[in-house]
Order: sequence, then structure tokens, then C-alpha cells
Amino acid sequence: MPDTQLCLFADDTAIMCTGPVKHINVAKLNNPLAELERWLIKWKIKINKDKCQAMYFTKAKKLPPPKKKLFRRTIPWCSEVKYLGITLDKQLTFKKHISNIKTKLKTSKAILQPLIGKNSKLSLGNRLLLYKSMLRPLISYASPKGDAVAKRG
Repeated sequence: MPDTQLCLFADDTAIMCTGPVKHINVAKLNNPLAELERWLIKWKIKINKDKCQAMYFTKAKKLPPPKKKLFRRTIPWCSEVKYLGITLDKQLTFKKHISNIKTKLKTSKAILQPLIGKNSKLSLGNRLLLYKSMLRPLISYASPKGDAVAKRG
């Protein structure tokens, strides 16, 4: 049977349902969504309904019809979603996430080049400090492989 759980971190909330495809009933996600609605109303918390997204992690080409609703608004299926700074796609390939990291790293490195490059007048210790505080977090955040690479550097 599917298992549904609420995932909370700061102001990001996700409802996750896991289980064998044949047992997952998308309409049943409305129960935890209704519970979330009641909680939001009770605590007088407003949310941006336009930011609500649904993701179905699968290799299948066809997705079930969108039957999930929050405050009477249907939540559409998305091909990718950003959660806690990680771009997730429906097949969990992380290609878009890695591409985003490469772009951020390239931009940050170009900005820091005068300070960390070989012609910099900063000491090696200060250059290393800049690398560790500005570049390494981009490589290592949410990436076991990136973390291992960053620690060697």
C-alpha cells in the first residue's frame, strides 16, 4: 500500500506519496491536501497557490489525470520542480540540476577570478577561504559525489 508523508523544511512543504504504481491512487492525495488546508486555515497561514506543483516520478510517458486540489484549485503535473534548491525531473536524472550548478559555478568563478586566480595578490590561505566559502558550497550542496570532490580540492 502507498505511504503518504508530509515533508517540511522552513517555508517549503511537500506531500510525498510512495508505493507501487498500481497501488497509488492520485485522488487519495486530496486527503492530506485537505488536512493541510485545515491546518493552514487554523493557523491563518496564506500560501501562494500559483506556486503549488505536483510531480509524478516515473519512466512512463503518460501521466494520470490531475485530480489533486488545494483550496478547490487543481494542481497540475510538472515535468520538473525545484524543492529545497534541487531541481527534480520526473525520471530523477538530475540533468537540469547539474546544468544549473555548472552555470552558477562558472558565473561565480568568473566573478572571483581576480581574487583567486594565479595573478591575485591575496595569500593562498585567503584564496582557499574564498574557494571554500563561495565555490565549494555550490558543488557540494545535496550532492554526495560533489561533496567528495570538493573535499579533495
